[in-house]
Amino acid sequence: MTKKYHFNNDEWLDDFTYARAPHTKSNAKYGPAVNGVLKNEFNSDIGEEDYVSLISKKKYGAGTVISVKCSFSGTGAPCLVFTDDMPENEDFPEYGLHFEVCIYAGGVNVWHIIRFPERIGRPIKPTKIYFERWNVNAEGTECTVRFDRGKITVCIEGREFSVEHEDFPENFRVGFTACEGPCAFSEFTVTEAD
Repeated sequence: MTKKYHFNNDEWLDDFTYARAPHTKSNAKYGPAVNGVLKNEFNSDIGEEDYVSLISKKKYGAGTVISVKCSFSGTGAPCLVFTDDMPENEDFPEYGLHFEVCIYAGGVNVWHIIRFPERIGRPIKPTKIYFERWNVNAEGTECTVRFDRGKITVCIEGREFSVEHEDFPENFRVGFTACEGPCAFSEFTVTEAD
């Protein structure tokens, strides 16, 4: 079954919750969608664009495929996120162990991120577990991630690569994050395995 989310109305909020990473500086939401596009906004209180995450309420498993249509500018880094380490039924739940497929002007990074409270200024420990370098089309690109047991396969702009990791969860929530700078999202799709 495939579910395609557009942002022309608020129906998509039935299936997602706003969430935060341990290093998030504000509980920000996306501003109202303009022409069906969600964007993070500059936050004068923190002096940068808000880091905004939407995570599915539902958990998925092996065989699931997610994709996002996005654009970005400057230091913007739209990410596909997945985690099984997040409390339920909270406003702005904080996820712990999570993974990001992070798109930016210079390519794609895959991150393994855990809580690291001893590091006061940025209480996470990110580990880059894979990367590909090229000039990504910041004006509009589509990234797809397929989940298999212990492995993901990423497809973007004619490139495909697979990444394995022992901490990839068997069942997980999926979503997308506006990170590091200006990001925009026009579509998010989830296809479950039959």
